[in-house]
Amino acid sequence: MVESILRPGAATGAAMPGYAPWQPPGELPATRDAGLAILEALAAADEPMSVAEIARATGRHRASVYRYVESLSAEGFLRVSGSPRRFSASWRTIRLGLLPLRFRRNRVRDVALASAMRLVQETGAQAVLGFYEDGWAYCSDVVQDVEGMPVPSFVGSAMPGITSGGGRVLLAFSSAAEMERAACAHTPAFTAHTITGHDAVLEELQRTRARGYALIYDELRPGHREVAFPVFDFESRPVVAIGVLFQGDQPPAALVERLRLAASEASRQLGYNPAPPSPAI
Repeated sequence: MVESILRPGAATGAAMPGYAPWQPPGELPATRDAGLAILEALAAADEPMSVAEIARATGRHRASVYRYVESLSAEGFLRVSGSPRRFSASWRTIRLGLLPLRFRRNRVRDVALASAMRLVQETGAQAVLGFYEDGWAYCSDVVQDVEGMPVPSFVGSAMPGITSGGGRVLLAFSSAAEMERAACAHTPAFTAHTITGHDAVLEELQRTRARGYALIYDELRPGHREVAFPVFDFESRPVVAIGVLFQGDQPPAALVERLRLAASEASRQLGYNPAPPSPAI
C-alpha cells in the first residue's frame, strides 16, 4: 500500500530533509499593545533578553519596558536570570499559547487531524495541518508514520503565508482583497526558490487556485517539498489545509489523489456542500 504511493524508503517515520522541527523563519506582525509585544519578542528569542534588548526589539521606551517586565515577572509570565537581569518567557506563557489548540475543543482542527491521521496510516506519508490568518501561515500539527502507526505532534509555528503549502492554498481560495494584501506584503527570500514580488505572488496564487492545490518546491528551506489541499466549512470558507511532504520532482499522483480525498472528506464533515454544476442547456 505504501509502496504504491511513496518512493522506497519514504515511509520511515523520520522527518524529510529541511522540515522538522519547523522553526519560525520570520518575525510575527507587530502588535500595538506593549505587554503583548514584549511577550512576543521574548517567546521568539533564542536567549534571555535585557531590558535594553527588549526595548530595541519592540521599539518601546526602556522605562515603559521596565514597568511591563516587572509586572509580567511578578505575575509569573517571565523568568528572570543573571545580573544584570535578563528575561525570558516562562512555561506559564507557553502554556497560555497552547491552550486554544491543545486543551479547548476545536472542531476544525479535530476533523482535519483525524483525516490526516487516516491518510498517514494508509500511505506512510508525513502530513501537516496549516491555518492562515492576517498574512501568516501557522502549522499546528505534524503527523508521521512510526512503525505503521500515525503519530501526531503539536508544532505551533508560523511563517509568511505564501511560503507554506497550507498558507498558499488557503490564500488562493480567499478573497481577491486578501490575495492582493498578501502580494503587497514583503516576503523574505528564504531560498533562491522563494516566490517574492507582487506580480509573481499573484500569479502563483492564481495557478494554485486553478490547479486546486498548492505545490511548494524548496521555498521555505532546501528539501522542503509539499502539496496541500484546502478544507472548507459549511459557509464555503477555506478554514484549514491538509498537506503532505514529498521527495522528487513531482508528488506521486496516487498520493495527490488520496490527499484530495482526505481534504474532501474533512470538508464534508464540516458541512461543506459545493454547489452542483449548472444543467446544460
